[in-house]
Amino acid sequence: MAGPTVPHAVLSQTKNQRLRESMLLGSSLEGGWQAPYPVGDQGTSFGPYQMHEGGALSQFGLTPRQAENANTATKYMLPSYSAAVNQISDQEWKNNPEQAAEQAAVIAEKPAQDYYSSQGTQIVNQNWRATQDVLKGKKSTGGFPVDAKTASFGDWVPALGGILGNMFGLGQLGVGGFKDAAERIGLILLGGLLIVVGIVIFAIPAARAGISAASGTAVSANRGLRAAANIGGAQAADQQRRQAIADRSIAIGEKKVALQQQRENRLAANQAARARTKVPRASAG
Repeated sequence: MAGPTVPHAVLSQTKNQRLRESMLLGSSLEGGWQAPYPVGDQGTSFGPYQMHEGGALSQFGLTPRQAENANTATKYMLPSYSAAVNQISDQEWKNNPEQAAEQAAVIAEKPAQDYYSSQGTQIVNQNWRATQDVLKGKKSTGGFPVDAKTASFGDWVPALGGILGNMFGLGQLGVGGFKDAAERIGLILLGGLLIVVGIVIFAIPAARAGISAASGTAVSANRGLRAAANIGGAQAADQQRRQAIADRSIAIGEKKVALQQQRENRLAANQAARARTKVPRASAG
């Protein structure tokens, strides 16, 4: 009996759209989706992900036969692809999902060259279209497409969740299912509603109170400016008065010094005059 195909293994083990895209694209470019898988690297790489002896095969302790089982190989390669997907920026996933998925596969598989260089752009593009064909009509978190012709309401629910998730910034958060996305969106909407209600209840009275307070503050400020001006004027007048007193005191002091100097000069002049008028006595003969 033929074993499970790689698409069935990938879709059953993860609902993350980016992870699905990168694993489907990577496996299609490595070993393909359906057994029997080629044996690569001169007989040392096995299965859809070409798990290599000395590499992933030895790291996980698997046998070549286990590596050729799509479910087993996908289970062991899932963490490597998950880590690789998280290394690609959200902007790259949005702008060029094919290239983002190819880069994630390169990180996880560690080939000698990227797939665009080793297999060519045309082959990568073909495998990317095949990947998108597999994903059509499949329910997966955070991603499109849904086949509009055959989809039921249940098929559209995750898709709508993805749209709403992108609108509210949830599409790239790795949400585990529509339930989680719906809960988060509900919380966001509830928070927005509470904000609106808060504005209606509190904003208008607060605005009125603010206007009143602002008016009172303006009046107080005007009074304060006037008072400050009055105080400043009084201080300036007082400063002028004190300066005038100081100037008068200096002038009086200078006059006193001048008078004292005049007295000293007169005294010195009188003493000099007396000294000149004294006649020495003649000695007795």
